[in-house]
Amino acid sequence: MSSSVLKNYYPRVGMGGSFTVKPPFDSVVYSQVFYRVIAIESIRGLISRSFAVKEEIYDANGIPEEYYLGDLESDVAVLTLQNSAEDNVLIPMSFVLTVPQADGVIYSSIMLGVTLGAMPVNQDLTRVKGMITDLVLSELGVDSVIEETEYAAHALITSVQHAGVQVTRAKKRASSKSNLTRISDLENTIERLKAQQRALEAYILKRLKPDA
Repeated sequence: MSSSVLKNYYPRVGMGGSFTVKPPFDSVVYSQVFYRVIAIESIRGLISRSFAVKEEIYDANGIPEEYYLGDLESDVAVLTLQNSAEDNVLIPMSFVLTVPQADGVIYSSIMLGVTLGAMPVNQDLTRVKGMITDLVLSELGVDSVIEETEYAAHALITSVQHAGVQVTRAKKRASSKSNLTRISDLENTIERLKAQQRALEAYILKRLKPDA
């Protein structure tokens, strides 16, 4: 990105995304890592607060004094970048090649977790996983991957206890008023009404049919 383009996307506090930088800062700021700008201050502003800019930023990174003097003369801005681990890096703008575009949209890989609690180890979850996949596709337009994982040690319960659990869960299913249950009830109602309509139409046609 040229310097003229970079000016159009001059960073601001709170901006986050991918930054590409010149050596030697490319060994501490990685283009594939998300950083957020938490502070922007000029070199002279930092010096006025007794911050040792030359020693802490330039000397610490092996940058020749001539670069420091040039940046000092231009009163270059210094960015404080912070990654997700809250590690901070101070870098002069003269060493920044590209910054996140101001009109960009931040993306991140997201995973949803569904905790089912204790289930029989042979419980067939195929239908449930298919329903989740369909829901994600219809709501988000995303082809999701559903993974099944056991995260606790096995526990043995008696057959009587197992039967009790199944009865309780069956009652919950029967009394459930989730959106899926409401949709299923509406679909059943529609089918029942369609059947009634077909029966009524057949009755009317029969009544209208002239006697032989």
